Amino acid sequence: VVAVSMDIPEELRGKTFKLLHIHAEDDITEIPASAYTISEDGKTVTVRVTRLSEFAVLGKKSGDGGSGSGSGDSEDDNIEIIGPNKIPDGAIAGIVVGGSFAILFMGLVIFFFIKRERKNDDNAQKEKKALLAKEEKPVEKETIEDSGIGLKESIAIAANATRSEKITKAFINAYLSENYANCVEINTRDNYTKTGLPLADTHYVKDSDGNNVCFIYVYETSGATMLLLKTKDLLGEELAKDYKAINKSAFPKSKERWYSVVIDDGLTDEDVKHMIDRTIAVYTASSKRKKALKSVQTVKRVTVTEAINLIDDDVAKSAIIVESTEKKAIGKKGIINIDILSNCFADGDVVTIDALKAKKLIPNKVDYVKLLARGSLDKKLHVELQDYSIEAVKMVIATGGIVKKV
Repeated sequence: VVAVSMDIPEELRGKTFKLLHIHAEDDITEIPASAYTISEDGKTVTVRVTRLSEFAVLGKKSGDGGSGSGSGDSEDDNIEIIGPNKIPDGAIAGIVVGGSFAILFMGLVIFFFIKRERKNDDNAQKEKKALLAKEEKPVEKETIEDSGIGLKESIAIAANATRSEKITKAFINAYLSENYANCVEINTRDNYTKTGLPLADTHYVKDSDGNNVCFIYVYETSGATMLLLKTKDLLGEELAKDYKAINKSAFPKSKERWYSVVIDDGLTDEDVKHMIDRTIAVYTASSKRKKALKSVQTVKRVTVTEAINLIDDDVAKSAIIVESTEKKAIGKKGIINIDILSNCFADGDVVTIDALKAKKLIPNKVDYVKLLARGSLDKKLHVELQDYSIEAVKMVIATGGIVKKV
């Protein structure tokens, strides 16, 4: 790149001019303003180029309509002001007018396009709302069935299963009659209606409030017998781990969870009895506990001896809430005495293995804690540990506390 400095003709200093680079008659280019600079006094111009040749400075003289002034070796003193690469004034006007009409036209096209798209969006929204309104009920049904398999599907699975000849409606009725006659109401029905729809035996158990609760539906199909068990989620999940034939059910609709069980030849009669026993225990255990606690006269402070004299063993055992009957792996065992809890916890506190570790009452490596009776207790505590001595249970419930086996 070569820098060339030239004097600006006096008559063009401070005025608008063009700078041309002339290589031949048919090779004349206008130098862009970015390629040259004018001195502060306006007398010289410095241009940066990649090849040398002649230069010309063009502009109108005062009082002259068309002559120009040049510098360098150019012999032509009357170069026209239009110069090379300059667009004529008429052409510029045409471009401006044409461009304006083009912009206006494009604006109108865009306006109508946007208006049409908005109209289409509005129509689509209306159609969507109408569709949702029509499908509102089916959507609710799908949501319910997502939480478990439907009744028809459960019966279809049972109808196509390998039948267990022994386990029928009659077998279950007999088992309930022999073992739960005092708390279960048995209702038997035919297998099918006159129109061919399946009918279930429906059996009821008394809950803690003395109300009859339907806890089981028993269907007998051409394939296998099918049960619907009304359980708590925790029990249902435990049973589902033990038996592959158990699934969450979307029927009947209830706040409590129902599980469907297809009794094929993969389940034994003992398996079925176990499921029924566990389900009935959900309702009868809480009833027994409620009755047991009614017989307990609570005190503000109790010793081991006083607790033994106040509460029978059977009452104490019935008062224990069993959160899970699933066998758990036992790690490092530890013990804690009840007088320690009395000294380290406040009235109404919840005592858990984590709470004991937080207070540094047991080592962090302990995974299983048994509560033992010692000294006295003057707090109402909610205790949730893995094991208890019967005397410790009596002390906790004697002061109005809760014992939960986890």
